[in-house]
This record gives sequence, C-alpha cells and structure tokens, in this order.
Amino acid sequence: MFGIHTILKLFCCALLSLIAVQWIFFRILKIAKIKHLEDVPDARKLQKQPIPFLGGLAVFFGLTIGIILAACLFPESKNLLPVMLACMVMLYVGSIDDVLGISAGLRAFIEALTIVGLVYGSGMCIDSFHGLWGIYSFSWLWGVPLTVFVGVGLINAFNMIDGVNGLSSLLCIVCNILLGTIFYKMGDPTDAALAFCFVGSLITFSLHNIFGRKSCMFIGDGGTMVMGLLVSWFVIRIMANQGLANNQMETIGMNTIAMLLAVVSVPVFDTVRVMCSRIARRKSPFVPDKTHLHHLFIELGFSHIFTSLSEVVLGLFVTTAWYLSYKFGVNIEWQLYIVLLTAFIVIGGTTWALAYCTSHPDLKQRIYAKASLSHPKETRWWYHVRQLMDYRAYDTNQEFEDHGYKKEKFK
Repeated sequence: MFGIHTILKLFCCALLSLIAVQWIFFRILKIAKIKHLEDVPDARKLQKQPIPFLGGLAVFFGLTIGIILAACLFPESKNLLPVMLACMVMLYVGSIDDVLGISAGLRAFIEALTIVGLVYGSGMCIDSFHGLWGIYSFSWLWGVPLTVFVGVGLINAFNMIDGVNGLSSLLCIVCNILLGTIFYKMGDPTDAALAFCFVGSLITFSLHNIFGRKSCMFIGDGGTMVMGLLVSWFVIRIMANQGLANNQMETIGMNTIAMLLAVVSVPVFDTVRVMCSRIARRKSPFVPDKTHLHHLFIELGFSHIFTSLSEVVLGLFVTTAWYLSYKFGVNIEWQLYIVLLTAFIVIGGTTWALAYCTSHPDLKQRIYAKASLSHPKETRWWYHVRQLMDYRAYDTNQEFEDHGYKKEKFK
C-alpha cells in the first residue's frame, strides 16, 4: 500500500476526470439535441419523452483526460494503452448501435474480438483460479475462451441493466470504488487510477442523469459497453496467473472469484435470471422485455432513484457477506458458496417478492399508493439541485432558435 502522496495523485486524476466531463457534457448534449440523437419512448422503455443518449461520449472523454494525467504521475500507466483502445472500440460500436442499430450476434462477435485483442495486447487472460478447488494455473487454450466468455458476459450484463436513471452508473461507481481500493491496497496504482478516474467521470454524468430535466442524458450502449469492458479488464488483471491475486491475495486466504462475483452480483445475477427466463419461455435471450429487477420496482410505483439505490444496497449486502466470510477465515471454497447463496437469497428473493406483488392486483395497489413516498422530485432540495444541473442546458425548440440553432433529425 502507498502513502499520502499516492492518494493525492489518485484524487487529482479522479478530480480531473470529473471536471473534464462537466466541461464537455453540455457541448455533447447540445449536439445530441440539435441532431435529434435521442432515445424515443416505446412500450418497453420507461421514459415519457425523448432523451439524448450520447452520455457515454462525455464519460469516456473524462476517463481519457484523467488517464493522461495518470500517465504523467504514474509512468507505468502507459501500459493501459491496450485497455483504452479496447474501450474506444466499445464506445464506437455502442454509439453506432444507439444511432443505427446493430444485431445482437454482430455486436457479440465484435465484443469477443475486442476481448481477444485485449488479451493478446496485454499478455494476460484468466488462466488461474488461484487455488479454488485446487486449481492454480492452466493453459491459455482454456484461458482465452474463458476470458472471452466472461468479458462478453459482463459487457452485456452492464448493458442490460441500464433501464432506469442512475442504475448502471451508480452500480459501476460502487464497483470501481471497491476494485480501485483493492488495487491501491495491493500496490497497483495504475489500475487504481483507471478505476478512480472512471468513478470521477461517472459521478458528473450521474448527477445530470438523476437530477437533470433539461440536462438529463442517457449513457447509451456506448457507455455501458465501456463499463463492462473496464470491469472485464479488472477481472483479467486480478485473475491472470501473473496478475494481482497471484502476488498477494492467495497468501491471505482471499477467494478472488468470490470477491469479484460479489462486486458485480446485481448485474450478473439479474442478467442470468432474465436470460434463463427467456430461454424457458422459448424466446431469444437477447430480445428485450420488461422482466428485469428494475422493471419490477418501477411497475410497483417506486421512483428511479429509489430503484437504483435499492439495487446498489442489494449488491453491497452480497459484498459484505463475502467480506465477513473472508475476515472470519472461511476457506476459499466456502467464500464462493456463501456469495452464491447470499445472492440467491437477497437478489433472487427480492425479485420473487416484487414479482409476487405485481401479480396480485390488491397487493400491488396498496404498495403503489405507498411507493409515492419514494418520489422526491417535488421537494425543495430536489428542485434546487435540478436547477443547478440544468443551468446551462437548452430544452425547447424556441430556446434553440433563440440561440441560433435549429433542431433537426440525424442524417
């Protein structure tokens, strides 16, 4: 673990990312509104009006600026070039999907190729279980396909949970704070800087996404695919045979698989459940529907912010269960079993309870009446924060015309 100077350097990198996103945010928002690059409501979507979807561009800009500073403060951060290039590919592919649409098969193929490029560019893949079930290192013949499977799965998991304001970004903020702290404690300032720069970028975006009306912008597929790619890189970095876990985590009895699974438990378990449910109903697992956990919260009348915070709490509960099992000296196999059992009870149980309530009209009506308490948008503090977030945003066509712009569809 490093000293106060390293903490200050990491803080400066994250702060620069936060400021950079704030600087670029309204410029991208203006372009999205002028060119009508907006997510239009339909039967499946929850918003009631078109919302711009280029938030991922702003977040990636902030991340890049922060990493440039990190490369100056931590020379070894130059080794992050492969992961930054992979993030750029995901940003482009996701943005094209947002604007023009890409088939699920083609997108998965590009994701797999990007993960393969990241593996060979970095020289690392998931090629060790670090003692779990007695398995240590194994051949890349198995490691590369496993890494591609995990990477594509995580990218799509973060993409699929992006359904309400603040959900994917808040989950990713918590995930990166936890992983960044682990990297810092284990003596890896490079990946700690990457994690904390992403946190700084997402904080600015989340404030506009949650509180803004005129300034509200979705992160889009480009942003969620970058989220999944970065988390995939952190998994590779920890699980590689020559990675972080091989150096330190094995010696202190920490199950890295259980730890990583706990950190990403909400997107992973919710996505697996939804996809299995679709397959059981003989539907494509990639066809969107309204069966995710956040859809159940919204159907019962809960607000977006309450839904997002509830799912964050569920994830923290699973992570706490793993941490306590590790602290009390539980062996590495049982750490994994505890995480799986806790996630099944907490996340699965919450999903079952919400589904049960939505299927019983009387119970649903009673909960819906009380769920109005979770909507803070009429409070004075919410109004003032919204005013602060919206102070530079244009909304109506008249406002655009007053400033010399004309709203037009993307061509």
